[in-house]
Amino acid sequence: MEKKCAEQTVSQRLTRPQGLPALSQQWCNLLFLHWEAAAEELQKRLPAGLTLDTFGGKSYLGIVPFKMRHVRPWLLPPLPWLSYFLELNVRTYVKGPDGSPGVYFFSLDCERDLAVQIARAAFHLP
Repeated sequence: MEKKCAEQTVSQRLTRPQGLPALSQQWCNLLFLHWEAAAEELQKRLPAGLTLDTFGGKSYLGIVPFKMRHVRPWLLPPLPWLSYFLELNVRTYVKGPDGSPGVYFFSLDCERDLAVQIARAAFHLP
């Protein structure tokens, strides 16, 4: 994603989606780690219709560890045994069929099995 594209993306994303949010959550203690990766290796692992986004002509694989807090359906209280957990994302940056920027998750790993089952069933997450 070049600078011009980044500025355009920010201005495109300032509008809040309509309707109420499905979930409320806090991401704490994030660490964004990125490595340059061979574009052809990443591209062949993406679903049809997605293409790699680049920065300075290079593609990146990201690993993002963090702590999730207060994860809950909108307007409901957090549950102590479900709403707090460590998570690890393995991701890359993509463009959709219409050219819109996005993130593709190769994996979303979490220490709470029930949270994983709910995320997969309700939101079709990996």
